[in-house]
Amino acid sequence: MNGLTTASPEGVGIARAIRTSAGRMARTQLTTSLRGRNLERYDKLSLKDAEPRAVVERSRDPLMAQARSFLWQHWQEPRRGYLVLTGSSVDHASTFHVFVEPDDIGRWRVYRRSIDQREITDLPTDYSMRWVLPGDRDKPGTSLTQSQAPNPVEDRLELRDVCREWDGSF
Repeated sequence: MNGLTTASPEGVGIARAIRTSAGRMARTQLTTSLRGRNLERYDKLSLKDAEPRAVVERSRDPLMAQARSFLWQHWQEPRRGYLVLTGSSVDHASTFHVFVEPDDIGRWRVYRRSIDQREITDLPTDYSMRWVLPGDRDKPGTSLTQSQAPNPVEDRLELRDVCREWDGSF
């Protein structure tokens, strides 16, 4: 025990500082992700892991299935969507902000930003999305056939950039 409890004046001050810092970080995340977007025009889904998970456990996570379904629905219609997905492991937490939206010339795109404790990373903008059977971690998956219905728990959404180059799977 470090001698500080939340009942002591020092402990209360530390707890308040942590809450203030966390609140400031959340506001910074939101501000840096929005970049002038009017969120009233977007359907929003916020998902957060209830507990830390190993990377291996994430691939079949029901939360990821819900996120994939949300993104696919908005891509297919097309309709503006904003997904906030927060996940954590034992020693790391990150939040992904994902927008399905038209770009400045009307092409539908997927814009992704990752925010963790140390940095903000803008991921490449993608202009293609399709369901695939998962492949190796660093390789594209196999396209589903016309007769195969996607399974959001098992299958992945594959993203491709404006040049149709593979940009990863979600």
